[in-house]
Amino acid sequence: MNPIKKRLELLRSSIDQAAQKNKRSIEDIHLICVTKYAGIEDAAEALRCGCYEIGENRFQEMRKKYGALQNILPAAQFQKIKWHFIGHLQTNKIKSVLRYASMIQSVDSLNLIDLINEQAKKINRKVDLLLQVNISKEDSKFGFDAAHARDFLHQAFEYPFLNIKGLMGIAEFSNNEDLVRDEFRALKQLFDAQNEILEENGHPRMSVLSMGMSNDYKIAIEEGSNMIRLGSAIFGG
Repeated sequence: MNPIKKRLELLRSSIDQAAQKNKRSIEDIHLICVTKYAGIEDAAEALRCGCYEIGENRFQEMRKKYGALQNILPAAQFQKIKWHFIGHLQTNKIKSVLRYASMIQSVDSLNLIDLINEQAKKINRKVDLLLQVNISKEDSKFGFDAAHARDFLHQAFEYPFLNIKGLMGIAEFSNNEDLVRDEFRALKQLFDAQNEILEENGHPRMSVLSMGMSNDYKIAIEEGSNMIRLGSAIFGG
């Protein structure tokens, strides 16, 4: 059996077990296949195994893989791909990223929001976004703090070309499971609290809580994540 297919089978079982701990199933969890360090053939194999949501950290890699996969996959299969931009987005790359990405998960400042809305208006497209919240409070991590995320969500509907679909967070890379769990739990609490406020004010609830990577996805799912971003767990290394 192809090693990628074998890892995915094991992962799906693990994801389902984690989801069942809070009365959910694997169908409730979106798996984003992060191809940052994957070669083209490995990325194509993950797609053949049913991983049609692809995450990339850098625009240049997204563009490269888009072109290469378009050349080697049947058109019907390629058209199923949904591209997620998950890295820090430089303002001069917004126009380029919007050519490929279905969702930008890493929106981390009001300036970036303004510029994405401006560019989306030019191409007459509503863009799906996640607000990145710095749940680990590390200086090296990007993202809103919780208070600024709350403040922005009160005015999110003033942006006619943006769909704020939810929140994204990256926990501290740590062997301290309690620390990681606390960070994910705090983001879930923020997500739930803001959804209550949105609903009370007649706005649609956010639907996406993106948290969990290859080293901590099981904890993230147990704490309420419905979107995980996995790279090495799929491709090895």
